[in-house]
Amino acid sequence: MAVVDKDIYPWFVQRKNQAYICQQEDGTPYTYDAFRRRFDKIMDAFGMSHTPHGCRHTCASMLDSSGANDTAVKKILGHACRGVTKHDYTHKTIHELRKAIDSI
Repeated sequence: MAVVDKDIYPWFVQRKNQAYICQQEDGTPYTYDAFRRRFDKIMDAFGMSHTPHGCRHTCASMLDSSGANDTAVKKILGHACRGVTKHDYTHKTIHELRKAIDSI
């Protein structure tokens, strides 16, 4: 299966061996403040203004809308509790809601 070349994908490929995104090179996780500083620096580099939490909501919603497997979505987002991902993190547009109604 070929990897789709999304805008962010080349950035990750280029950096995958340089440093970790969410944890330090020794495997220990960044503190929230250290992670947030790195995240904000990345957002500045891309000319974007997002928060990690907002990105989690967007990612969850996009994965759900694409029909991604629930278990995979939970693993990607790191949710251990049942129901958290779909109940709290996924959001639907009016277009998606209309499409769902039209499907019955």
